[in-house]
Amino acid sequence: MNGELSPIGLGMFLLRGRQLRPSQRRECLALLGAQPEDSPVALLTSALYSRSLEEQNRKDAELKVYAAALASVEEALPELERLETAGQELARKEERLASLEKGLEEYLLELSRSQQSAEELRAEVARRARENEKLYHWAERQLAAREALEKRSARLEEGYEQRSIENERLKAINAELSGGLETARELLLHVSGELSAQQLALRQFYQAFDAILEWFNPEEHP
Repeated sequence: MNGELSPIGLGMFLLRGRQLRPSQRRECLALLGAQPEDSPVALLTSALYSRSLEEQNRKDAELKVYAAALASVEEALPELERLETAGQELARKEERLASLEKGLEEYLLELSRSQQSAEELRAEVARRARENEKLYHWAERQLAAREALEKRSARLEEGYEQRSIENERLKAINAELSGGLETARELLLHVSGELSAQQLALRQFYQAFDAILEWFNPEEHP
């Protein structure tokens, strides 16, 4: 590696620099330092150095930014942990809220069914109240009819008692009439006998009278 370093040699050094032995690397660096300032290798080396420096500065700036961001992150880490904990707590609260909302929906559904059942129960109570009212009026009519029947039965019973008393009186009268009829029959038989005797006597009298008339007037009585 004596003499002027060509651009190709510089490229090979840059590509294979890490593979060279330390003595070879020192020799290459010495050659780079011995190059004229206006030589292509020096200009390329300067451009590469400037570019490498710019890249290094950019990386340093990025590293500073990353460091600042990391510091900010480290500073904000407790807050982030608190926010994470708060987020977890919020998630648990949201889960609890979702459970409560589900329970509320089930409660509202059950309340709706209960209200429907209550309306059906009120309708059933109203229907039974109407039926009970009809039964009450029917019972009133039945009670009035029963009272009327009891009054009629009392009147009939009273009439029956009256008829019983009248029948007893009629029986007594009948008994009296039966006795009177028997006496009248006996009297009629007696009177009939007397009338028969009187008729017989009267007939005999008429026969005797006719005989006398015939005796006195034989012409009128042939």
